[in-house]
Amino acid sequence: MKEDFIRGFDASAVNDEWNKDKYCDFDGINKDVFEILKLRGVNWIRLRIWNVPSNPNNPEFPGASNLQTLLDQASRAKAQGLKFLLDFHYSDYWADPGKQAIPGDWLSCQTSDEVSQKLYAWTEEVLSALNKASVQPDMIQIGNEINTGILTGYYDKGKLKALSSVISGSSSLAQKNYTKYLASGIEAARKTCPDAKIMLHVAEGGGNISWLLDMYKDANLDYDVIGLSYYPFEKTHGTIESLAANIKIFRKNYGKEIVIAETAHPWNTNNPNDADLKNASANLTLKSGKLYPGIAEKNGTVLASVQNQTAVIASVATVAKKSGATGFFIWGGEYLGSWRYGMFSDKGKPLASLKVFKTD
Repeated sequence: MKEDFIRGFDASAVNDEWNKDKYCDFDGINKDVFEILKLRGVNWIRLRIWNVPSNPNNPEFPGASNLQTLLDQASRAKAQGLKFLLDFHYSDYWADPGKQAIPGDWLSCQTSDEVSQKLYAWTEEVLSALNKASVQPDMIQIGNEINTGILTGYYDKGKLKALSSVISGSSSLAQKNYTKYLASGIEAARKTCPDAKIMLHVAEGGGNISWLLDMYKDANLDYDVIGLSYYPFEKTHGTIESLAANIKIFRKNYGKEIVIAETAHPWNTNNPNDADLKNASANLTLKSGKLYPGIAEKNGTVLASVQNQTAVIASVATVAKKSGATGFFIWGGEYLGSWRYGMFSDKGKPLASLKVFKTD
């Protein structure tokens, strides 16, 4: 892989209480996690931001990832010479295709114009703070896995409820609001960080998602990078060959860079017959009927192991590069111990899979 190929690592949770920011290298010496990642071949860091993760209406405390945490992490990453992708969730909690809850502070909005102004102002506030600290992002993600929309619901005492259709940003039921909100975030990002690339990030990287990209094209959204999530254990994410086909088609049809914004594979599991690992077997099997080279399988199930964690991530990275993508990011690797997608032991020592980023 060339040096300019993104070998990225989402390190958003390193400050969270369950990780305690306690990491060491293979030699057992405690070091800053960003130094460890740089030494292991990572060249980009992805960091998320939630508006108010301590919002008492959230189902739970999702982790730190507020503005102060972001500033700390971005400063440490930049000090190591790492490039930085900023992931706006535009929520106080996790945002993904199953939930896109509006920040609690925005619930007073009565019109889509008011919501759009809030989104613009928050984007500008965060990026201005990063600029002031001289840790500008190199790429900015406007929303996280926005297949179903952005700002489509809200939390009330931990329960997710549908947002009023007047201000909802549903991609299927309120497309005008949806693209308006994305355009507002893009405009704020272009103004505040003009040198940064803009990403729009959708899940189901090997699935049928052209309708979303067509919508962005029809709305003349000004962005540079299509971000794709690709988890082989998710049935709707498609096969690794359909991922390759999508990358080639999207580059041709939309003229954008393609980056795998999230991928992962577990190194352990509580149940070796988990359905997700059967999906992984199906999605990692080629048209020839053979499993992608280097991946181990038993009784029709791709195993959860450090070896397979390495092999699956390497396969996604290789397919992405050969198909013309700009790079990839793994997700969840910073979690310690029992977290099954992490790449560190419970004592913070790297698993062998962390060597997947090395190019020599």
